[in-house]
Amino acid sequence: MNLHEQQQLSSYPPIAEACAARPWITPLLQQLQATYPDAYTHSLRVALLATKLAEREQLSADDQRRMTVAGLMHDVGKIALAPEIFSQETLSPEQRLVIQTHIRHSYELVKAHDETTAQIVVGHHESQRNPYPRAQQRADTPSLLHKQQKLLALADQVDSLLSDQAYREAWDPDSVFQYLTQHFTDPELIDYAIGVRSELST
Repeated sequence: MNLHEQQQLSSYPPIAEACAARPWITPLLQQLQATYPDAYTHSLRVALLATKLAEREQLSADDQRRMTVAGLMHDVGKIALAPEIFSQETLSPEQRLVIQTHIRHSYELVKAHDETTAQIVVGHHESQRNPYPRAQQRADTPSLLHKQQKLLALADQVDSLLSDQAYREAWDPDSVFQYLTQHFTDPELIDYAIGVRSELST
């Protein structure tokens, strides 16, 4: 993603408004951008996706704003880790455990300002084959928090899978859809998220 595309995403009204209303966000994003440019652009895309998903699911205006912030901040804990670890094509089990600590760091950084959003952030890797930081997936409940965690997880995984990574090329949309239907229960929502993300690549 080039600078122009980054600027377009960062000026997306919900993202711009979230940063303007919460002065603590911008310094953290700037640190993420300086240390992990790919994680920064990923976070912008996830924020847009999470906001769009929240709108589609008709969450309240306040909860939509929380989803925007959660998308921006979900990987900010990576600033606490050494950059070299994210550029490796293969990782040892120990290195994988180190990377997984970014969730705890993200949680603590966000919790200092917004406990509710921090709770959304901490659960976004728990809707996958090997969930973490808690090893056991949360039971499917109708709680708003759990729904927000699932929406953030979907936004995160859609963008990650449709993007090139150091260890693999981007997946095609059909493969992403087939994979995510194993982990999320709403195929229409998955298809919608893939469509929104694909538009960012055109």
